[in-house]
Amino acid sequence: MKVLLTGASGFIGTEILTKIVHSDFKTVVINRKLQQYKENIEQIEIASIDGFTDYGSILNGIDTIIHCVGRAHIINERANNPLKKYRSVNTLGTLNLAKQAANSGIKRFIFIS
Repeated sequence: MKVLLTGASGFIGTEILTKIVHSDFKTVVINRKLQQYKENIEQIEIASIDGFTDYGSILNGIDTIIHCVGRAHIINERANNPLKKYRSVNTLGTLNLAKQAANSGIKRFIFIS
């Protein structure tokens, strides 16, 4: 089984990643910036996840998506309109990924918020 994990560098995503990398699942992670991992993990860098992100071929061969991306606990807020940015990532970004996943035939979408 091939699992795509979004938000692997976040609080929840980090914990999930530690569990699935030691399983029989092939793991692919999406991060805003590439990370240093001890394990050999396939990484994809996507600078921004929102309602316009095109996942294209990233979803090919994926069986399950675990979606942990979310805008939360921003200490030094830089967005001009924080609520708009929050909705862009958390609402529109999630809907966009879910729709592309469904169109790609992915059977399981686990949304953790």
